[in-house]
Amino acid sequence: SAVDWEFFTVGEDYFLVVANSYDGNSFSVNSVIYRWQGYEGFVAVHYLPTYGCRDWEAFKTSNGSYIMYSSAKEPTSRVLKLKTL
Repeated sequence: SAVDWEFFTVGEDYFLVVANSYDGNSFSVNSVIYRWQGYEGFVAVHYLPTYGCRDWEAFKTSNGSYIMYSSAKEPTSRVLKLKTL
């Protein structure tokens, strides 16, 4: 189930990423990135394999845009660099 939502932008695009932690059977659940598509609202564009994901954070550096998640079940966090077309 969803335990956290994080809003972020990349350039002119708007995104939400949801932290899905547990589906009732397993902690191995995809988290989802949604992209704002105007009239259609937020549409799922990426499914990310996560394990017990509890929180997403978005941040930018001079090298690009990133999202990072923490898990209640894994000892380390993961950082993903966002690519744009």
